[in-house]
Amino acid sequence: MRLVDSVRAVAGCLAIATLAPVCSSAAAQSLPELGGATLLQVRARGEAVAVPDVAVFSVGITTTGDTARQAIDENSALASKIADTLDRMEVAPRDIQTRSVSVQPEFERGERGAQTAAPRILGYVANNSVTVRLRDLDKAPDILDALFEAGANTVNGPSFQLEEGEEEVLSLARRDAVRQALAEARAYAEGFGMSVASILRISDSGPLGVSATDVITVTGSRVQNYEMAVPAPPPPPLAQGEITRSAQLYVDFLLVPAD
Repeated sequence: MRLVDSVRAVAGCLAIATLAPVCSSAAAQSLPELGGATLLQVRARGEAVAVPDVAVFSVGITTTGDTARQAIDENSALASKIADTLDRMEVAPRDIQTRSVSVQPEFERGERGAQTAAPRILGYVANNSVTVRLRDLDKAPDILDALFEAGANTVNGPSFQLEEGEEEVLSLARRDAVRQALAEARAYAEGFGMSVASILRISDSGPLGVSATDVITVTGSRVQNYEMAVPAPPPPPLAQGEITRSAQLYVDFLLVPAD
């Protein structure tokens, strides 16, 4: 995991109120009797960015056969070949997971409007979807190319993730949210000719989620049918971009007149 040099901060919103008897009963019970003191409510969000260290791909294997067993057996043979390829490319077994397996008949398509009896089965199609997590991103293009060579029909992705240093990045975002909240409170207080006396309440809404920038999608197709096979395009290079972690704070500050 590599942290990006800059830490980004985003300002939130502001609310100012005078603590007086007009406060709601719930708020009045949680705040001390402060007379005509001023309450400043600040929402601040801090962000930290890092370079992702994991790329997740979905690998599809599609085969056909005159019978369901034939389609399944061919699919299983290709799946084994792909597993051997991933092992040769040093992808750990824990990073390979079957997502779905299906087999279904392929029906003859009659002319529109034609009256036909029960549809005739031409053959069977077996599908196998496997999730692959790549930790050595520099090798990703070579691994994707090897997957197609091994018989994969489709490869979709990547979904970039951050595995190592997750807590470190979140801590940076939280500290940045604290700095942002304090800076905003002091700036607003100064603008009103006041100063920050104390902090009355802190609420952490937790991480806001994950976003990635400069992310590309790698897609390829080599689905076999009864007639021919469509060659797979070469995979493009990966642009890792950045993973963003965010933390949000709601802070109530007590303002008093400046000396």
